[in-house]
Amino acid sequence: MSSIFLDALGPVPLFLNFRYWLPTLLKHDHVAFRFLPQASYEQAARLSISPTPDVVTRVFMIFQGIEESELGSWSGAQAKADDDDHWVDVVGVDVARTTDERLFRVIEWGGMEVVKAKADVWDDV
Repeated sequence: MSSIFLDALGPVPLFLNFRYWLPTLLKHDHVAFRFLPQASYEQAARLSISPTPDVVTRVFMIFQGIEESELGSWSGAQAKADDDDHWVDVVGVDVARTTDERLFRVIEWGGMEVVKAKADVWDDV
């Protein structure tokens, strides 16, 4: 998957995004990722830039640690993870325009860990 990230967005945004999330990711032996389509992300987090960019690429991932005992439930996700182009299709990245240095481009990386609730969180409810 890393080669398609680098081809689409370049090494700096990839490095900065994963450098930020690396300590959290390393807490887990297994991690499930999902990338949100840009249109869905735009509904939740509007973005206004002036002057208007030629291309806006917004990549937002959600992830969660997966227990060893849960891996069987994630077998379909593994096939998607092995497909380098899958995330580009899901997010809706226009690789040609995103990598065209002649254009005014905005590339946003974001993410969020989905943390499983612990039973004791609800004890006082």
